[in-house]
Amino acid sequence: MYVYSFSQNLLNFPQTIAIPFYYYDTVPIVLLIVMQAMLYIIVKYKGLDTVNLFQDYMIQRNVKGLNKNLRSIFHSFKNTLFTIKILAMQAETGMGGIEGMNAIKRIQEVTEFSLDSMTRMLNSFNEIKINTVRCRVIDIVENALKRVEFSENITIKKKYIFPNVEANIDEYHMTEVLINLLHNACDAINSAKRKQGIIQVEISAEHEWAIIKVTDNGTGISKKDQRNIFKPFVTSKSRQNNWGVGLSYAFRVVRAHLGFITVDSIENEYTTFQILLFRAGGYEEI
Repeated sequence: MYVYSFSQNLLNFPQTIAIPFYYYDTVPIVLLIVMQAMLYIIVKYKGLDTVNLFQDYMIQRNVKGLNKNLRSIFHSFKNTLFTIKILAMQAETGMGGIEGMNAIKRIQEVTEFSLDSMTRMLNSFNEIKINTVRCRVIDIVENALKRVEFSENITIKKKYIFPNVEANIDEYHMTEVLINLLHNACDAINSAKRKQGIIQVEISAEHEWAIIKVTDNGTGISKKDQRNIFKPFVTSKSRQNNWGVGLSYAFRVVRAHLGFITVDSIENEYTTFQILLFRAGGYEEI
């Protein structure tokens, strides 16, 4: 009986709680005073420096990464110049002979490749101005394929599902983007030492998008590198001939077209780059 009575009293909550009327006037004023006091303390004792310190840390980290990549680039350029110097000495020693002629030919090849790489690098830093025209996507793809020299161990497979799909494209920049992707595919296949390298180029369309895919069976890209692959100077390849600006340039060009570029890859198996561009004339036209 005692327990029952105690339980009843324990569960007997008051129906209403009386709040003194002066709380409605006093509490807001107290809260306002406390907030002003906190703001005064933050300003006086430089509490906002925490935010500034975080910003400084992020800036310093980015600058450190940039300096590291620039050092790598100039180191590779130094190695290239050193190679040219050695070849020039060999050419001088073997002047008039076969070895001398081979050295001179090699100097020309190294110089041309270095100049081309430097030109591409400088162009990637220029402000990208897009001048689009309505054209068939297949024409851009075919033009890029013609401008790339593929080694004998690489087979090009074309899968043109929608060959007549059109988009508003800057022909120069988009061709350069595809050339970069094809060069990367070749490098990945050669780095993997594939006896039978395959690069598949696909053109398709879905709803309002024209889609270009470039797939290779090269070395693949790790999950870690995939997260940063479109950032400037990021590359998983040797710095001797690759300075990590091609994919950042591709990203900027595609985004300037209001499109998207993505990567899907498994290490030692494949890599697929996919470009989505707005179709011209609506997706009813095929």
